[in-house]
Amino acid sequence: HMMVLKGNPEYRLHFNETDALTDSQRGYAEAQLKLFDSWYAQWSRQPGVVQRYAA
Repeated sequence: HMMVLKGNPEYRLHFNETDALTDSQRGYAEAQLKLFDSWYAQWSRQPGVVQRYAA
């Protein structure tokens, strides 16, 4: 679900057709992704942090 939210619609279909998130699970995943995106936006603006932790 998060991959679809991030712009990758090819992940919409699951290999197990009956596997689907509930509305509650989707809402939780969306809220957590929003929190992560907010945190990462702040963290990645710190001087040198991206270069220091780049793989």
